[in-house]
Amino acid sequence: KQEVEKQLEKGVRSLTHLARFDPYIGGKEFTHADCAAFVHLPLLSMATKKAYGRDFIDEFMPAARAYLKMVGERPHAQKVNADRKAAQDAYAAAKAAKK
Repeated sequence: KQEVEKQLEKGVRSLTHLARFDPYIGGKEFTHADCAAFVHLPLLSMATKKAYGRDFIDEFMPAARAYLKMVGERPHAQKVNADRKAAQDAYAAAKAAKK
């Protein structure tokens, strides 16, 4: 767990050197990089909170919150978020049903 934590920190710090958030992750245009970032950054945030008790996105990439909110206003991003929430709810219900 400690080894992975160090690698994750290194990876997120590296991303901070590449991410522009101007307004998109790579600059002025919305690209595939934004599609990937919009899906993966919240997962990284949730996973690091759960595994390490700290949010690597808030800690190392505070500009990402405003970026995720802005991208989240796009109709396709709203669909992705709705689908993710439905999947998480279904997983939680299935897990509760097994108890």
